[in-house]
Amino acid sequence: MRVFFEYFSEPIKINGKILLLVIENKQLYRKTILNLANENSEGLFVFSKDYEPLEYAKKIKCVTNILICDFADKTLITKLNQMLESIANTRYFTETSELKALLSAFSEKLCEETNFDFTCNPDVETARLIKLFGFVPRIDNDNEIEQLLRYFKLMRDYLGIECFVTQNLHLLLTNEELSFLYQTLVVENIHLIDIESFVPDFVDEYEIKIIIDNDLCEMIK
Repeated sequence: MRVFFEYFSEPIKINGKILLLVIENKQLYRKTILNLANENSEGLFVFSKDYEPLEYAKKIKCVTNILICDFADKTLITKLNQMLESIANTRYFTETSELKALLSAFSEKLCEETNFDFTCNPDVETARLIKLFGFVPRIDNDNEIEQLLRYFKLMRDYLGIECFVTQNLHLLLTNEELSFLYQTLVVENIHLIDIESFVPDFVDEYEIKIIIDNDLCEMIK
């Protein structure tokens, strides 16, 4: 994968590496963060794979707060439910059919318990059953780093996200946590760009550090 930022001299290849983008100019930093939060609305970034541009809205995910990952993301849950529906209709076809029959019979019995005539829809769709169970990823035993990694993997596996963008990892995580996170991402082949407003003291071996200074000049270290 390659990433081009408006202030880069050329695209940066990030396969097997984490791109650490330090933007010291505060106005540009704010502009960049807002641009990413609004799905690259100003076109500051170009992401490409095999020399083909990637659609930001479908392939790139900006994580604005790494401490609070949205595991109830509507698009993610919809995709998860679709997968479970397919499994229920194939691998568990017999069990699903029996459950539908029980619910249909139960609804008819309920109608007979009233003093008025009621109609109901006895045909229960599998999708409605799956949604009724309220499936969400379980994260109660995970620490913050494990939650973030689980979120990345879920978004990649179910929504096809190719690259994630974070802010201030060096501010929020210890050096050991960063190293563990980066190593896991590289092993899992998950691409990441971290944007900072200052040059961190610690630079991990997996990082490519690019600095855009106050004069908007590029420095690669």
